[in-house]
Amino acid sequence: MASRSGAPKGVWTPRREAYLMGLVAALPTLPYLLTVVGAGVPRFGLFGDVALLEQATRHAWSGGALLGPYSRFHWHHPGPLFFFVVAPFQRAFAPSSTGLYVGTWLVCAASAAALVTSTRLLARRAHAVAALIVVLAWLAAFGNVSANPWNPLVVTLPLMTFLVSAAMLARGKTAAAPLAAFFGALAAQTHIATVSTVGVCAFAAVASFFVHARRRRGSASAPLLARADRRRLAVAAVITLVVWAPPVVEQLTAEAEGNLTLVAAFFRHPPAPRRPWGDALVDWATATSWLPERLARGTLAREAYLPMVTRWDAMPARATPTAWTIALAHLALLAVSGFAAKRRRDGASLALLAMGALASVVAWSSLRAVVGTSYYYLAFWTTAGGAVGWLGVLSTAASAARSAGLARPRLSARAQRAVAVAALVACAWTTAAQTAWLSRSPAAPMSYPLARDALREAHADLRARLGSERTAVVHVEGAWDVAQAMVLELEKDGVDVRVPRAERWLYAGVRSPDGAPQPLHVWFSTAALPLERARCLDAPATHGEISTYTSPRDLGPCE
Repeated sequence: MASRSGAPKGVWTPRREAYLMGLVAALPTLPYLLTVVGAGVPRFGLFGDVALLEQATRHAWSGGALLGPYSRFHWHHPGPLFFFVVAPFQRAFAPSSTGLYVGTWLVCAASAAALVTSTRLLARRAHAVAALIVVLAWLAAFGNVSANPWNPLVVTLPLMTFLVSAAMLARGKTAAAPLAAFFGALAAQTHIATVSTVGVCAFAAVASFFVHARRRRGSASAPLLARADRRRLAVAAVITLVVWAPPVVEQLTAEAEGNLTLVAAFFRHPPAPRRPWGDALVDWATATSWLPERLARGTLAREAYLPMVTRWDAMPARATPTAWTIALAHLALLAVSGFAAKRRRDGASLALLAMGALASVVAWSSLRAVVGTSYYYLAFWTTAGGAVGWLGVLSTAASAARSAGLARPRLSARAQRAVAVAALVACAWTTAAQTAWLSRSPAAPMSYPLARDALREAHADLRARLGSERTAVVHVEGAWDVAQAMVLELEKDGVDVRVPRAERWLYAGVRSPDGAPQPLHVWFSTAALPLERARCLDAPATHGEISTYTSPRDLGPCE
């Protein structure tokens, strides 16, 4: 008897198997969704960068978010695709901040599932098993960033999915093109560090695809591409045009210089010389060793509330002997596996190895562009290229083992069952590791529940001062993280909140105080971020760690 799909009943088709493997890959992220939805992320818990991310997401509906997250160098990351993906969830859970985290979880879970599912559909089972192992290993090492919306972190899994899709496209699989277009744009628009990797690897994939297409063409009169290939590439082109339209519109309609012009000028004339190749290599080697080293040591189970890869601690000036050993072993395995895959004509593994190696080389070059101190979170995204390299190594070995097992069907069947059981055990262990970390750190990542009461009280006091006639003009001087949180919370109340014209670039859709009725200028101060002009202002209203200063007019330099 046949099923609706036409396959014999009880037989696993590649499509069914692909979806099941994708589900297993995404399952370890489920504890984050259950925690966020179960406990919620109430108002007044987000400060600084994450508050700005939610504030920009709120403006995606009105067209006010045409750019990506802000940069400390007074420009924005290229595009708002992350905001548009998360916006429906933000709206569904408003006015809490829960939706921002649900949307972030979806980005990470969908990236993991799409990576494994597409590998099974576009390559062989052995390659998909390798992809599943690498995704589970990555989550076992870094899973506690799976629901973290901070843009330097959220790009890593989408970048991995892009690289795998680009590898599949390079070997002629046009079904991977739409995935590559979407996940590549998601990574590149959300953090500019990934732009060069996405651009170079996309160009290499497209060039390789057309070279292979010419070789496969039977005669000069035959069409270069089949109809299905043209249709899939057209879908990828439409996705690219749509998702890149907002930053182009901003560039063409900007009052002064567009964001793309500012970004180009920044990299054309950087504020500091590019870092030496040797320093960038140390960062690359250190980051490349994180995945196997953290996996072997079970670091996730002991991780603090702020995971190591999310911290703004400086990267070490020298890589450890362990890091160098792992990095050199990684390079050696890439070379040996590439030779083996080429001899065996294992095109899928060869493409994955090449894409992982290319991404690592570009990442090494990109790390030279870091201005100032190189922090852990600035190097975290480079683990994507390393992970895809490990995927190529494993897929080469798995594919060779599969070919050897074909000669012994009974042994091959037993090996397949053993691999399935091992994958399920690994999934269960990885999921348990995430649950254990959440049991010690139940708050949403990058939220600050201990400061929630102080912000809520400061917000209530400011609302009382504003009444129904005054307009808040919030300044970032002083405690900038509180100021950004206050803009978000006032917007949630429907209050007409403004910011100084010179600070509008930080926010999405916030107006300047020009023409505002009865403006009330507001500054904040905390012990960590004191307000220097406090001596020129009246006594503050203090709530916990937050001190609020107000003035009916803007102040110039405080003498």
